[in-house]
Amino acid sequence: MEIGLKWNIVGLKAETMVMTRNSNLLGKITILIVICCLGTVAIGSPYASNPNPPDGNTIDAAAFVNLRWYPGDYAVSHDIYFSTNFEDVNNNEPAAFKTNTTDTAELAYGLVRGQTYYWRINEVNEAHLDSPWYGDVWSFFVRPYKAFESNPPDGARHVSLEPLLEWNPGVGALVHYVYFGTDYDDVNTANTDSTEFRVYVGAPDSDWSPVHEGGLTLQPNSYYYWRIDETPDAVNIHKGDVWSFDTFLPLSGSGTKEDPWLIQSLDDFNDFAADANYWDDYTRLETDVNLAGRVYERAVIAPDVNDDEEYFQGTAFTGVFDGNYHKIANLTIDDGGAGNDYLGLFGSINDGEIRNLSIEGGSVSGDRFVGGLAGFNAAGASVSNCYSAGDVSGYYRVGGLVGGIVAGSVSDCCSTGDVSGTFHVGGLVGANDEESNVSNCCSTGDVNSVERVGGLVGFNMSDISKCYSTGNVSGDWEVGGLVGINVGSVSKCYSTGTVSGNWEVGGLVGANGDLDPGSISNCYSVGDLIGIYRVGGLVGWNYYGSASNCFSEGDVNGVERVGGLVGDNNPNSSISNCFWDTDTQTHGVDKGIGFNDGGIVTNVLGLPTSQLHRQSTFTDWDFINTWNIGENQTCPYLRVYLPSDINKDGIVNFLDLSITANQWMQEQLREQGI
Repeated sequence: MEIGLKWNIVGLKAETMVMTRNSNLLGKITILIVICCLGTVAIGSPYASNPNPPDGNTIDAAAFVNLRWYPGDYAVSHDIYFSTNFEDVNNNEPAAFKTNTTDTAELAYGLVRGQTYYWRINEVNEAHLDSPWYGDVWSFFVRPYKAFESNPPDGARHVSLEPLLEWNPGVGALVHYVYFGTDYDDVNTANTDSTEFRVYVGAPDSDWSPVHEGGLTLQPNSYYYWRIDETPDAVNIHKGDVWSFDTFLPLSGSGTKEDPWLIQSLDDFNDFAADANYWDDYTRLETDVNLAGRVYERAVIAPDVNDDEEYFQGTAFTGVFDGNYHKIANLTIDDGGAGNDYLGLFGSINDGEIRNLSIEGGSVSGDRFVGGLAGFNAAGASVSNCYSAGDVSGYYRVGGLVGGIVAGSVSDCCSTGDVSGTFHVGGLVGANDEESNVSNCCSTGDVNSVERVGGLVGFNMSDISKCYSTGNVSGDWEVGGLVGINVGSVSKCYSTGTVSGNWEVGGLVGANGDLDPGSISNCYSVGDLIGIYRVGGLVGWNYYGSASNCFSEGDVNGVERVGGLVGDNNPNSSISNCFWDTDTQTHGVDKGIGFNDGGIVTNVLGLPTSQLHRQSTFTDWDFINTWNIGENQTCPYLRVYLPSDINKDGIVNFLDLSITANQWMQEQLREQGI
């Protein structure tokens, strides 16, 4: 016979403990415990239990309540915590401490109707090392005079067309006045002479059917509002809150990869944006959506809900949203100076995916993490084949498409709107943080900021490849035509816009490297630039980084530490196989590096334009896979496709070989006159 035993032994100082089990002839079990020790043995629970009022109950009394409980088995006294703030009680905050007592009951006075109260009992025994024993947090609700706890809950979605409206009655309610309609204001201001007044419901009933009892016909895709007033004596009437529900039908589909939710109208889009239950599934846009006439104060989808916290607070988008090559037009978000964060069509994307979507027209304005498409892209999230054309403004981490990326990616995307901000501001992405990637992207709008501003990315800590920017860039310091400050990798990129600033101003990158190194390879810049200190045609300040196989063409204008290629080259930095155009300089720049403070410089040359139009100038450059040139006509430019990618699909495979073979065969046939 198996027996399960559970022992809670407290205060045991045993050297030897022997337990035996024997059965007598009557089948009874005898348990003999022999304990050789110096100390005490106690068996039981150290925690307070059996609260009264019971946990979660609604009570009618308001003047006071007698809190009672069963004490823990080892308690000498009891610390009582009591408050309307759950966190204060849960964290044992001094503000919630009421008293220490040896009794197992305590009166709480001055209760407010309609309020939830939280309390806990921590059991104390100063002679015991494990004391105090923190009890569970219990709660009770004081019944108000007005109706409460509506069903359907306030704001319920997708309610049936034949709902039963239920509520919990207020104190002593004998009669319930039911108001129902399709307009909030009409229901809120209605009286018994109004058309929204429907019926008197007498106690003990507390429900009503607008269809079966009210004779109404509810319509799909509609909003409804209702209110319950109550009286205990036909004299004092307690007005209720206005509750709402809608009868919108759920989106078509099931939310799977094979059968995604379908957004087929503006109403569908509104439904999707308002219901977080859709945000971790697959969704596909089936039509263009025009948001003209609406001004949002927060992100439309997955908004941040607490701006007092530094990090995102809310439900992030974790699903897959396929724009299906449709557009969201006239998206306008303006926080009105309230300092709202994580703004964009999507507030935060966390391990989700947004693809094949355009944002056209409108504007987005806020504080931190502000983007035309998304405020924040993190934890494996990806944005691909998307486009944004609206203007974007903010304070910190502001981008034309995405405000900030951490461990995410943006690929095959472009933004064309103007972008402005203060810190970490980019034409496409404000900040490309650690373990992130931006590739095959572009930005064409003008960008303005104070610090760390770039035509494509303001702050780069990871990888940027095969990207370009063409907009003009202006700022105060760490200003770059492509990147403001780079502590990651920038490769196969270029910029063409005019760049202007004060300190660390570069045609491609304002500052390369900081506490971590930055690398630049196979890049070029052609825009003119103007600055004051550390001004370079390619890089303003090569602080802790490398630049290789790059060139600059722009006219450089600066005051101190000004170079046709690099303004200032620090120790632990290097520049190799790089060139700058001497013919375009109209402000007396005659040095490739304005000031070299011990950095490594290898094969850095200033040459006339004609020599920059010759492939032979660029020894050790890869003109098969990376670069191309119009001999004696153009400077080198980056290849979009490999020479062997015959059909220009971005892949070299047997299809390209087949095309080549077929072309060769056609030429052979022509030569033979066939």
